Amino acid sequence: MPRAHFNPKESKWAEPILRALAQYPFLDSFHLYALIGTPYHQENARRAINNLLTEKLIERIPNGQVGRSDRNDPWTLRLTPKGFTYLDERNLRPRPASYTNKPDQHNLLANGALASFQLAFTKAAHRFITLGDIVANAPEEIQELDRPDCFVLGERTWVTPDQVFSVDFGDDSYACFCLLLDLTNHGQTYYQREADYYRQVVYDKIYQRQFGMKQHMYVLYLCTNEPHMRNVQTWTGGDKIFLYKTMREYGSYQPAPEPALKILAGWQGNHPNLGELYGHSKAAKVAR
Repeated sequence: MPRAHFNPKESKWAEPILRALAQYPFLDSFHLYALIGTPYHQENARRAINNLLTEKLIERIPNGQVGRSDRNDPWTLRLTPKGFTYLDERNLRPRPASYTNKPDQHNLLANGALASFQLAFTKAAHRFITLGDIVANAPEEIQELDRPDCFVLGERTWVTPDQVFSVDFGDDSYACFCLLLDLTNHGQTYYQREADYYRQVVYDKIYQRQFGMKQHMYVLYLCTNEPHMRNVQTWTGGDKIFLYKTMREYGSYQPAPEPALKILAGWQGNHPNLGELYGHSKAAKVAR
């Protein structure tokens, strides 16, 4: 396969861009620039993106497919098979952060929210642990699954969060999180049933057996308006494993959200600031 060529200034950004898109099945350029540590539309990074598109190592997903405007919103990008090959030839492919790979508006927002968590925890000097890194320490049969974050509760009952990640707070203190990006009101019965499912996942230690870990798990409800969040809080019973937050920028008719470092603060529940969970969850270092 012909090798891609980049000038030195572009190559500084080309491989970080490829590695970021290997972690996220698709991502908008707002969050992509933030993950590689450069201001939005930094000239050399922008040229590197255009070069990667020309070399067919990455590709654009039409913004209409993910509920965004081609005129006003950032590009939505993903790695091509050629891009994965480029990384594999150089042993540069990272483990995935997200297994949410169907391109639509909900999943684009879910990937952006996960990227915001990654950026915010990293800025807070905590080690962000991707789902891929969690799965690497899981039993072999879990590693082989297309969705290793699907928790099976019975023969016909399962639950799959939008995202799963873990955080190393230092001093042998870890926590695992399930993110539920709640863009639509599904009704009281739905939330009561969903909460019961996650109570099983947590209190019956299903996630611990599935991932081979001992740390605590929290379920994060990220809603788009305050009244709905209050309803969800009531319907799910306000259990200590549930935390709730409103971020209006994730609403369907809002402009494309930028990375939100404020995503760690302002949670309703036992832990209003996720960046201050350290010291709460002591466990062996099983999710590296």
